[in-house]
Amino acid sequence: MVLARFPIPPLAVYVVLVAGGLALRRRKPTAGLLVVGISTLLIFAMNAVGLIDNLGPLPRTLWAVAVVTVALALAGSSVARLTVDAVTAQPGDVDLTIARTAIPPQITATAGDVTVFVSNADPYSHTFTIDELGVDQTVVAGQETRVGFSAQPGEYRYRCAIPGHEFMEGTLLVK
Repeated sequence: MVLARFPIPPLAVYVVLVAGGLALRRRKPTAGLLVVGISTLLIFAMNAVGLIDNLGPLPRTLWAVAVVTVALALAGSSVARLTVDAVTAQPGDVDLTIARTAIPPQITATAGDVTVFVSNADPYSHTFTIDELGVDQTVVAGQETRVGFSAQPGEYRYRCAIPGHEFMEGTLLVK
């Protein structure tokens, strides 16, 4: 549909926001989904505006909705960014990095209270699961987390418990 010799500007805004939201989703899943969701809801609202006859000049209304869409998307992504707490490794943490759907075959820890710093470099979530110790922690795509538990000396199997990820396993050696 063309209005006043120009394509509908909100459609272009929508495409840019969705593309940006999808790109942002790799690094900040919550913010990316928020941008895509708000943009999609508002593009539907803009289309509903065009179906109602007595709203006055459509181009002006569409421009206003486009401006509101951009403002809400930017505000929403800022809020999502502020609510993500940064997790950093602490001295004594055991490092475990998940990348390319692979985890280290073995990590080593000292008996007692153990904290594993898990970094997920993949674009999808995994878990850090040790069935024998009752440990089951989801690690969101692109995020990091610290997992604390107690362990006696021995060997424990850790794995990703997500269906289809059975090959992602290793051994925790506690000395």
